[in-house]
Amino acid sequence: MVNAKNVYSPYGYHLPSQGVLGFEGDRRDPVTGHYHLGNGYRAFNPSLMRFNSPDNLSPFDRGGFNAYAYCQGDPVNYQDPSGHSIWRMLASALQTPKRVETMTAVSREVKFTQLLGWHGTSRKELPSLLKGLSSGHSEVHRQAQGPGFYVAPSRDHAQKYADVHPDGIVLAVVASDDMSLVPGIGYKKDVFDVVVVREPAFDVVRVREEVPEGATRARLPRTGIFAKIPAPIR
Repeated sequence: MVNAKNVYSPYGYHLPSQGVLGFEGDRRDPVTGHYHLGNGYRAFNPSLMRFNSPDNLSPFDRGGFNAYAYCQGDPVNYQDPSGHSIWRMLASALQTPKRVETMTAVSREVKFTQLLGWHGTSRKELPSLLKGLSSGHSEVHRQAQGPGFYVAPSRDHAQKYADVHPDGIVLAVVASDDMSLVPGIGYKKDVFDVVVVREPAFDVVRVREEVPEGATRARLPRTGIFAKIPAPIR
């Protein structure tokens, strides 16, 4: 009996090998060098250390924030055989916890500098909106793209919805600067460039009374049947 050992980087890269089984026991595509996880559902690229296509459970579900990430950036302690969700390594889970020195966690302030557009509403809704988004802030008969939080492409457009209220106000809608909303999942956008932020992305979108200093306009492509119609450069 012949025993063979292969050495891999944490993300599965290794020198060309004649072995049938590769990283974590999966079959390696001999042409591309990729691993087709989940019975071909998604291709994992060990050289780029990420998947070649986004996870439809992202964003902000079991797929994680980064729709292309492998094991949410921790391939040492987790594996992802299905291409959908990570599993903790059995061996790691059974190990006796090691004594480590306590380190103070470093928190990073999340900045919201991607301007999605504007939202016209009543000032009495402001306290609720500042706590977080919800589909209920957009009236049902105005939800042309389905449930979600609607964002106008311009301040003038949003002003029309503010004007129906005696205490109308126009709010800036911004997204976290380190997040990319996935088309059709995190948001939808029609031919009039009206954006509806969907519930999976509510946690990374905020409203502000003024446009934050240093904010830049987010470039979101249109979705669905409008995807082939290019949006104008603003």
